[in-house]
Amino acid sequence: MPKSKSLAVTLPGVDTLQSRLARRHMKLEELAKTPLSGDLEPGALAVWVMLDARQTTFERHTLMRKALQPLLDEHPKEITIAVFGGAEERRLAAESAIYAALVNGAVLPQRKKRTSAALYKNCLARVQSRR
Repeated sequence: MPKSKSLAVTLPGVDTLQSRLARRHMKLEELAKTPLSGDLEPGALAVWVMLDARQTTFERHTLMRKALQPLLDEHPKEITIAVFGGAEERRLAAESAIYAALVNGAVLPQRKKRTSAALYKNCLARVQSRR
C-alpha cells in the first residue's frame, strides 16, 4: 500500500494488521521501513508493507524482498499480491512485488538434495501457457 498515516478500511486483514501494530507498539508509517506479517483466519499468511513513491527502485525492491521473505520461506506454489493506492502507486507496487517474487522465488541449483516445486517454475508455466 502507499505510504500513509491512515489505514484503508477495505484492506484485507485490516483487523489483524491493527492488532499486530498495537502489540508491537508500531506506528502505521513504520510499515514503510519494516514489513509486518500475520496470520489470517483461513490459515493464510499475509504481509503488509508501505511503499513510498519517492523511494529509489533499489529501495522499493529491497523493501519488497523483505516483505516477501516470510512468504517465500514457506515454499508456496503461488502467492496472491494485492496492491492499493492510486494508479501510479499500484503500478510501482505491482512491478516491485512481481520482480522481487520472481528473483527471490527462483530455485537455485542444489546438488545435495531434491527440491520441491518453486514459485518461479509456476509463474513461468503460467506466462508460457498464456502465449
